[in-house]
Amino acid sequence: MKPKQKEMIHEHLLRWGHITQREADQLYGIMRLASRISELKKDGVPIESRRKYVPTRYGGKVPVAEYYYDYTK
Repeated sequence: MKPKQKEMIHEHLLRWGHITQREADQLYGIMRLASRISELKKDGVPIESRRKYVPTRYGGKVPVAEYYYDYTK
Protein backbone atom coordinates (compact mmCIF):
# COMPACT_ATOMS: atom_id res chain seq x y z
CA MET A 1 0.00 0.00 0.00
CA LYS A 2 1.29 3.46 -0.93
CA PRO A 3 2.15 5.65 2.10
CA LYS A 4 -0.06 8.64 2.78
CA GLN A 5 1.32 12.10 2.16
CA LYS A 6 1.39 13.04 5.82
CA GLU A 7 3.31 9.83 6.59
CA MET A 8 5.89 10.72 3.92
CA ILE A 9 6.29 14.21 5.38
CA HIS A 10 6.59 12.84 8.92
CA GLU A 11 9.29 10.38 7.84
CA HIS A 12 11.14 13.16 6.02
CA LEU A 13 11.06 15.39 9.12
CA LEU A 14 12.32 12.56 11.33
CA ARG A 15 15.17 11.82 8.92
CA TRP A 16 16.20 15.31 7.77
CA GLY A 17 14.68 17.58 10.43
CA HIS A 18 13.13 20.17 8.08
CA ILE A 19 11.24 20.66 4.80
CA THR A 20 9.99 23.47 2.54
CA GLN A 21 7.13 23.50 0.04
CA ARG A 22 9.56 23.24 -2.86
CA GLU A 23 11.20 20.14 -1.36
CA ALA A 24 7.81 18.54 -0.69
CA ASP A 25 6.78 19.16 -4.30
CA GLN A 26 10.05 18.01 -5.88
CA LEU A 27 10.61 14.95 -3.68
CA TYR A 28 7.05 13.69 -3.11
CA GLY A 29 4.72 15.58 -5.45
CA ILE A 30 2.96 17.16 -2.46
CA MET A 31 1.47 20.53 -3.40
CA ARG A 32 -0.30 21.32 -0.10
CA LEU A 33 2.44 20.95 2.49
CA ALA A 34 0.77 23.34 4.96
CA SER A 35 -2.29 21.07 5.06
CA ARG A 36 -0.17 17.99 5.75
CA ILE A 37 1.70 19.88 8.48
CA SER A 38 -1.62 20.89 10.05
CA GLU A 39 -2.75 17.25 10.06
CA LEU A 40 0.50 16.15 11.69
CA LYS A 41 0.20 18.86 14.36
CA LYS A 42 -3.35 17.68 15.15
CA ASP A 43 -1.87 14.19 15.61
CA GLY A 44 0.51 15.63 18.21
CA VAL A 45 3.71 15.83 16.15
CA PRO A 46 5.84 18.75 17.45
CA ILE A 47 6.41 20.80 14.29
CA GLU A 48 7.37 24.46 14.18
CA SER A 49 8.06 26.84 11.29
CA ARG A 50 10.58 29.55 10.55
CA ARG A 51 11.20 31.96 7.71
CA LYS A 52 13.94 30.99 5.27
CA TYR A 53 15.11 33.13 2.36
CA VAL A 54 15.71 31.39 -0.95
CA PRO A 55 17.17 32.81 -4.16
CA THR A 56 14.98 33.63 -7.14
CA ARG A 57 15.95 33.12 -10.76
CA TYR A 58 16.42 36.88 -11.03
CA GLY A 59 19.05 37.12 -8.31
CA GLY A 60 16.79 38.30 -5.51
CA LYS A 61 15.65 36.46 -2.41
CA VAL A 62 12.16 35.60 -1.22
CA PRO A 63 10.93 34.26 2.12
CA VAL A 64 9.42 30.77 2.35
CA ALA A 65 8.23 28.74 5.31
CA GLU A 66 10.53 25.98 6.47
CA TYR A 67 8.87 23.46 8.75
CA TYR A 68 11.05 21.63 11.23
CA TYR A 69 10.71 18.91 13.83
CA ASP A 70 11.00 20.48 17.27
CA TYR A 71 13.03 17.98 19.28
CA THR A 72 12.71 20.10 22.44
CA LYS A 73 9.01 19.25 22.85
